[in-house]
Amino acid sequence: MKVKVVTLEERLLALQKRVERGETTLHDQVLQIPQILKEYGVPKEVIWEHSQAARDKVTRRHASNKEIMDAINWNPQGNGEKMPYQKANPKVVRNQQAIDIWTAQGNLESLRASSDKIPESPQSILRDLYAYDELLAISDALDRSPIRTCGEWCEEDLSKFSYICQSTLKDPKGGRNNANCQLQRWYVFETDDFPRLWNEQAGLIVRLSQELPLKCVVHSGNKSLHAYFKGDESHKVKKWFEIAKTLGGDPQVLDVRCQFVRLPWGYNTKTNSKQEVIFYRHG
Repeated sequence: MKVKVVTLEERLLALQKRVERGETTLHDQVLQIPQILKEYGVPKEVIWEHSQAARDKVTRRHASNKEIMDAINWNPQGNGEKMPYQKANPKVVRNQQAIDIWTAQGNLESLRASSDKIPESPQSILRDLYAYDELLAISDALDRSPIRTCGEWCEEDLSKFSYICQSTLKDPKGGRNNANCQLQRWYVFETDDFPRLWNEQAGLIVRLSQELPLKCVVHSGNKSLHAYFKGDESHKVKKWFEIAKTLGGDPQVLDVRCQFVRLPWGYNTKTNSKQEVIFYRHG
């Protein structure tokens, strides 16, 4: 079978079309260009000049010289050392009796009705969940993990972003991996066992809210709900984890601190759907 060779011009044109469709921002386009040019063996000094020229065309938020240089030197594994893929612990014993009881009691509309007034933008929620200077990884694709402060992200149009790392990070150049995770105060439950069975998923979320306070529930835009719970490093969190696993929680989300989860009011690129927030608790 003949393999089609994609030229540099085709790659750059495809990136430009993503910007035109609103799938990525001009700011991020400036930071993606260095990676594409590196793949085609373009010298760093040429990449630097090209990136600065592209940056100067952005009218809203310019990428800093430091951001451009970080993009040129960027290693997807983080600090230059190859990091192992973060895997979950697959050894989980399900409690089918508890699953049957709580899924039978679930009611999505009841969960909606119990919500406080829901913030209307991802920026409003980020400001509530994180401090201004905390480092967050937010992305429109699973294979990219740009890291900025919460304050910097809140200056962006986040309506086309899909994912957020469930932990804050230590080093903006350290990559999205468990070793670079700083703090996890929001613990996320998501299950693949009941695709689009919203009442059943709501029932499991309500059960877990007996262990930790439920903060936010995000519709993935596809098959599942992502429920954010407020916790700290305590025995309550440990018990919550144990129960979440027995209820069929996604082990990748539960065990991997650097795992991406759905961004509240983000955008699911697979289904072209808004990631609606259906429950929110202030305070």
